[in-house]
Amino acid sequence: MPKMTHILLSAGYPQTLNTAGTGGVSLVQPPNNHRQTKVRAVTFTGMLPGLVGAPTGWSLEARFQILQVHTSGYQNSRPEWMDVDAGFLGAKVSGATINAAGTVQIASSEAGTAFPHFFAVTIPELHVDSVRLRFYPVFTGGTDPGFKSPALTMTED
Repeated sequence: MPKMTHILLSAGYPQTLNTAGTGGVSLVQPPNNHRQTKVRAVTFTGMLPGLVGAPTGWSLEARFQILQVHTSGYQNSRPEWMDVDAGFLGAKVSGATINAAGTVQIASSEAGTAFPHFFAVTIPELHVDSVRLRFYPVFTGGTDPGFKSPALTMTED
């Protein structure tokens, strides 16, 4: 199967990744229950251009979620997304780190992350039906703070 890239977020739109997920960017990506059947590897590549709302402190983490198909009722009628440790999936990162809890730490004010900030997270051997990222942005201070117009693609191999 040839590589296929999906544009999940485009930095050209006036959208914001905020704590509530109400700035035009969903906290889960891809947000539409996209299935990765017959895919060997998945890479999420992203860019954070900056901040809005002038927060005094901030961080962005992500957790992988895998799709658990229910066996009661119709097989695919009520799938459930479950958090999973990035280390369990064999994730490899660039422009990010994986902490002891298996969370991908993408950027933070404490780490002195500069903007624009680029990152990539790869699962080199995908042994599950589907995977997605669940973002956890945290802000201290500011007025309606968020990450300005993030960009994100997902490449399936």
